[in-house]
Amino acid sequence: MNIINVKAIRTGERSAKVLWHVGKERNGALDVSIPFDSTSVEALGELAALRYLILENPQLPGPPRSGKGIRAVVTKGAIKKAMKGKSQITSMIRYSRFLTSRLAGIELEVNPKSQMLPDDQTPATDHIEMNLEPHETISTPVLGRVQITDHAYERWLERVDARSEDRPFDSLVRRLQSPDLSPVAMPDNVVQGKIRKYGEDGVVLLYRHPTEPIHFGFLECDDAYRLVTVFLRNDTLLTSKSAVKGTF
Repeated sequence: MNIINVKAIRTGERSAKVLWHVGKERNGALDVSIPFDSTSVEALGELAALRYLILENPQLPGPPRSGKGIRAVVTKGAIKKAMKGKSQITSMIRYSRFLTSRLAGIELEVNPKSQMLPDDQTPATDHIEMNLEPHETISTPVLGRVQITDHAYERWLERVDARSEDRPFDSLVRRLQSPDLSPVAMPDNVVQGKIRKYGEDGVVLLYRHPTEPIHFGFLECDDAYRLVTVFLRNDTLLTSKSAVKGTF
């Protein structure tokens, strides 16, 4: 089991210093900036530190393919509440989603008195700014940079097969990184629905692997393609009036 401990100390109206400890000896501190007013600065700081230390500047051995085998120890119970979808604070709900998507299976423990953390006076060595829309971004051979939205990942989980249940995010990434991913035509009625939803410049582009029924819907953004939906060819998304209304 890989264990990561974090504790945020508020340093300003929109900032916190987050102490961290990983493994037997590695520890340090991060400065975290939050670009909006919040009553949950410490909790958001701890979430930002977890994301940074696990996904963006990994301190755990090997790139995580899921959250299984990882225990995160935080000091704020608001994080566990948000992870369960019970928080009333929108920013907490939105920013904690990586714990149930990319890091599905992670163990979260709340312990305000963790003894593993470094001293409160430990100087910060890195500065990070929290992004409220932390889409997972990957590199692909066909489309280049691809951002995976929460909605698309939720649709993927609804359609994931038995082969992918253990590491669903990793399985999705492998499909998106296939060099055989190719564009497919979208039915006219769905095209019109997408125009109404996203505008003339935001029509969803469909791609799929030639040997699989899964379709991936992308929006072309300034510097990346954004995965906005995942569905099967025979889903009602393509055959019912709900598709024209832009359900996905």
